[in-house]
Amino acid sequence: MKMTKYAFVLIHFGDNIQYLELELYFLTNLKLYTTNNIIYLYSINDTPTKFVDIIKKYASKCIPYDDNGITFNVQEFKSNYTKFNTLRTCNFIFAYNLIKYKKICLLESDMVIMKNIDAIFELKTPSILSYTTNNFTQNYKNHLPSNKDLITNICINKKKFVNGVNGGVILFTPSIKMFNKYLQNIKVIIQNNCPYPNESLFIYSNPESFNLPVWYNLSYHHLTHFHLSKMKITPTDVIDNLVVFHYNETYKPTTIMRDKWYLELDETNTKDLLRKIPILHYKQIFDKYSDEIKNYINYY
Repeated sequence: MKMTKYAFVLIHFGDNIQYLELELYFLTNLKLYTTNNIIYLYSINDTPTKFVDIIKKYASKCIPYDDNGITFNVQEFKSNYTKFNTLRTCNFIFAYNLIKYKKICLLESDMVIMKNIDAIFELKTPSILSYTTNNFTQNYKNHLPSNKDLITNICINKKKFVNGVNGGVILFTPSIKMFNKYLQNIKVIIQNNCPYPNESLFIYSNPESFNLPVWYNLSYHHLTHFHLSKMKITPTDVIDNLVVFHYNETYKPTTIMRDKWYLELDETNTKDLLRKIPILHYKQIFDKYSDEIKNYINYY
């Protein structure tokens, strides 16, 4: 494997075969649009060995981490999500140990990469998409809640969306010092049972950060007239500039492929048209590689 100064990282935990399938399609997609290393970080506590053996064919490197007592087997935290313990989304902190790299970009497997993504490494760090910025397309300094407001409003009073960020894509400079800072601060997140632990931990630990341009983390729910107007972007802007589309909804792209839900979208409706573009892009990858990936899934 050729060492690059930047790397994309996918974090894994658990033995859910559906997540493995998503990861295989996602990694196949990502490899088409980057020349940088792709690292698969997996928990040694509950990631099946067979998962790792399969992923090795798709990622540049597979690196284990031990989250026991940090996010795994932490009885004090009560997750607000039933499918998995949301505290484990804080496992992104283990990527901060990858200090051989100049910058790391965290991605999630429920995303579609539309075009070459390597320009993301030209942005300032740390960067995360903010919903409180005045300019969604620029890499400006974020205006995020203070730690006191974060804990009071988000964790204690459980006010939704007050955190104002989406942690699906995070760009940062790896640092052992920051990793240790996260280890200390996660105790505060656990004590206050924050409903959005990964995003709360990021804000709590990074009083200064930069907005990640929305083109690198545009969500499904953004594609309404209201949200586009708020972000001051047009449908044409989306078509021309979109790099990463994020299905942070109940339905993931693999599900949409099987249900053929995309056939119901009306291209004369702007919202439907914008939603159809990324899923049809994904369909090309799905159609080309589905037999190969099915063999791995069926083997397991």
